Amino acid sequence: MEHVSFVVLHYCSIEITEQCIKSIQNNIEYDNYSIVIIDNASPDNSGLLLKEKYEKISNIKVLLMDT
Repeated sequence: MEHVSFVVLHYCSIEITEQCIKSIQNNIEYDNYSIVIIDNASPDNSGLLLKEKYEKISNIKVLLMDT
């Protein structure tokens, strides 16, 4: 079975990013997938909050970019 990855770009709007993640989870009918959230150096630390929120979910990874 092939693996599918979703890449979600994030910058400061944690609510929109969380809605995007929920939408993927609620609508995908494929079991072998992962979600990669890339925080583009959000100055409000929302990337870190996302990393903490999703750290225990094995198919979601959060990458924090530096400026």
